[in-house]
Amino acid sequence: MKSKASNRNKYQAIEPLEARYAPAAFTGSVAGVFTNADGGTVTGEGTENFTWGEGINGSGPNRFTFTPASINAQPGEVFSLGSLTYTNGTTRTGTEANTVNLSISLDMDRPVRGGVKDVSYGLSMHSTTNTDDPVASADYVNLGSGTHLNVKLGNKTYTLEILGFGSLNGGQPQVEKSFHVQEGSGDSAQLLARFTPLDLIAKSVNWDPNNGGLKVKYQVKGIEAPGVPVSLYWASGSDPIREIDLSPIEFQTAVGSHVINISGALLQRAPEGATHIVMAMDGDEQFAEVNEDNNRKSVKDVELVRGPKATGVLSDYTVAVIKDLLRQSGEASATISSLQRTPEDQARIMFDNIMKHSAQQQKNLYAAVGDAVIDVWVAETDGLTRSEIRANRASIESAMVAKINELGPSNVSHHCGDPNVLQVLDLAPSSFSAGSKAIFRQLAPLAVEKFLDPSKFDPAFHLAIRQ
Repeated sequence: MKSKASNRNKYQAIEPLEARYAPAAFTGSVAGVFTNADGGTVTGEGTENFTWGEGINGSGPNRFTFTPASINAQPGEVFSLGSLTYTNGTTRTGTEANTVNLSISLDMDRPVRGGVKDVSYGLSMHSTTNTDDPVASADYVNLGSGTHLNVKLGNKTYTLEILGFGSLNGGQPQVEKSFHVQEGSGDSAQLLARFTPLDLIAKSVNWDPNNGGLKVKYQVKGIEAPGVPVSLYWASGSDPIREIDLSPIEFQTAVGSHVINISGALLQRAPEGATHIVMAMDGDEQFAEVNEDNNRKSVKDVELVRGPKATGVLSDYTVAVIKDLLRQSGEASATISSLQRTPEDQARIMFDNIMKHSAQQQKNLYAAVGDAVIDVWVAETDGLTRSEIRANRASIESAMVAKINELGPSNVSHHCGDPNVLQVLDLAPSSFSAGSKAIFRQLAPLAVEKFLDPSKFDPAFHLAIRQ
């Protein structure tokens, strides 16, 4: 500060944090010494009195003196760590130091007595060329790096925010980042700080059909987090089973709301018994928070739902393969429309699909043996109207069943084969959103032995999975 009077209007007012940031008071004592000076002629490192520069013209060197204070404040309340007295001497060019650290030791009594905690932050000194203008010739010191420091008290980490130089004398605390002193003068300012608790809020975790995987939303309140601790767990209900490796994910730490996509590739092969995925903010409870009850959200794991005609055995391996595809696609559930088929089921489904599309279109889906069954339909319906075909459905299907049995059911369709060797199922495309459908189409051919979808004339997602 150039002078106390001349700089009063340049202070920045510090708004007090909300009263709810006050679960417990902070009390303790402070000690401080100057360390790690950079450049120049210096004395007093390791003490509360530090000088730099060689005095000339009868002047002494520049000097910092730190006078520590005691702490008695609520979280979020501005307090003084101590006062910094700055004496601005006239010094020889080239003998000034550039920076020095003020190393603070906090001996805390509350919220927990945990011994001495050491924190350090930098001061950068700026010497100006002396002129006839005393204001322009004022030297100054800036707060350097390390103004947000993590302090562990007991098993909790708090953020000690160094606000700057200023005064606590009445009214709202006033602060500025620079401290100016005119040539040949001295002045003092308090070093203001506050313990700022975080509030890490888990907002939501949902399957993301537009991008695949999961979409997690969280909020950082209070102050920038020193590394947001976001965890995902496989869980049975709310009981954790296994943590999910999120090391490839970079989480945002700034104050505000954030949305992150978790790739489905990180969510493969759920452990046995897992029913949910739980998102936990600060799951190890390392950080002091305003509210410890808003750190968790969960989402149900993806589901396979059987449609009314999807009868038969569904192997655990098949379930695992399909669920992995659903997680990668970001789709919460899918409906199985068809599974194992009897010859009668196969004839019924072929009849329906021919009526819905055409015999020729259905031949595009089947090999020669399946085409032979379709030819039976064609022969049985020759010369009939659509209403007559429907009226004679039972006899037409009976002829198709006879042909299926003659050729061998598994030769006509793998749906009729042994599911212990090759599991075949259809998924209803209507159970997918547009985004997840596109992702599923892209990934499924890489994960199963055979894949057909509506874009290739099949009315369903058709998957054959070798067991």
